[in-house]
Amino acid sequence: MKAFIERTWPVMQPFFVKSADGRWVHPMRQESPKAVVLSVAGFAENWIFESLSNYANFLWGRKGKLVAEIYRPGAMYMTNLGPEKLADILGATEQAGRELILNKVIRYFLPLTLS
Repeated sequence: MKAFIERTWPVMQPFFVKSADGRWVHPMRQESPKAVVLSVAGFAENWIFESLSNYANFLWGRKGKLVAEIYRPGAMYMTNLGPEKLADILGATEQAGRELILNKVIRYFLPLTLS
């Protein structure tokens, strides 16, 4: 997370301004491109991505530039799900990538189930 923040920090100006909602924020250096955040974690709970999601929404969500957030908790357990379930998850991830390229939106993504 620290490395991700350090690598995205240069997109912001090195000073604060007061936003319309009264918060002090760093203004963006320029209009940012659309973004997709994809992350995996070994922990099985979805809460593990809350900090990353908050930061991504801080950077890109304010301007409607955050196209999608794709998180896969329990990644270390994926090999225990069996070949059919694993194929479903990987196939859905590939489909999400196709939809992002072709339509700039994800219409479907397989929800997480560990059973």
